[in-house]
Parts: sequence; structure tokens; C-alpha cells
Amino acid sequence: NMGLYRERVGALTVVSPSTQARDAVFSRVKNFFLISAGSGADFFVIWIAALCIVCIHEMAHGVACKHWGGEVHEMGFLLMFFQPCFYCNVNDAWTFESRAQKLWVTAAGGFTEVLLGSTCVLIWAVTEPGSWVHGMCYLVFMLSLSMTLLCNLNPLIKLDGYYILADLIRVENL
Repeated sequence: NMGLYRERVGALTVVSPSTQARDAVFSRVKNFFLISAGSGADFFVIWIAALCIVCIHEMAHGVACKHWGGEVHEMGFLLMFFQPCFYCNVNDAWTFESRAQKLWVTAAGGFTEVLLGSTCVLIWAVTEPGSWVHGMCYLVFMLSLSMTLLCNLNPLIKLDGYYILADLIRVENL
């Protein structure tokens, strides 16, 4: 409920020098949890944006692998659980001597998504509501941060977070 949220967050902003500034912030985040409401995008645009973000994510894994001296033998597209997804074969990372290098390759996709989402938050905050840039930045930051934090870095799902945890505690196939 937005009233309860506003009440709780409002208590934190009591020391705010201006209630107008606080109200402006609340008016801009009132639809924060509704991706399409904040961006004005339809399902097709959201889907294309998500695919582009995932493509950037996978390319980051490949660039990190190449940076540390590995080779990327293939990148591609497949259906997983009837959902389209991209992949990047960075198996050369397993041959790296340094555990830190392996971790960087695994974390590169999530790190890039958080960086992309954070940049879009900053652009969204300074652009005019209703503009194309404002809507797209909202869409990209909502998608990239939610996909990364809820799915990709979750160690309970066999994606990046799972492999990062496995490398950190040095246990294969958790």
C-alpha cells in the first residue's frame, strides 16, 4: 500500500528542508514497482529491452574472459524453460590459475547490469517525466536491477549467483 510506504519513508524525511522536494520525490516513485506504469512501454518494448540487457550481460562475461586470457568459443541464443535467452560459453575461465579471475568472469554480467541500471537511475532522476529517455531509463533500470538482484545473483537458482557462491566456498556442484 503506497500510503503505508509513504508514511514510513515520510518519517525518515522529516528533517527534509522542503516538503515540496519530498513530495516531488514521492510523486516520481509512486509507480516504482510497476515497470510498465513508469516507462509507458508495452509488453513488446519491455521484452525487447530485456533481451538487449541480457545480451549485454552475456557479452560482459565474454569480455571478462578475454581480458583474463581466455577464449570465448561461442555465444548464442537458446530457449530455456520456453523463454528465449542468450548464453556465452566461457569454459576457459575454469582453466585460470587465479580464483579471483574466475570470480570476475562469473560476476561480470551481474556487475555490468548493476552498473547499467545505476546509470539509468541517475539519468532517469534528471530527465523530464514523460520524455522517451525518462521512460526508457526507468524501464532499463527496473529490468536490469530486478533481473540481476532477484534472479541472476540469487544463489538458489543455478545462474551466476550459484556459481559465484560455489567458487567462493570452493565447492563444485553445490
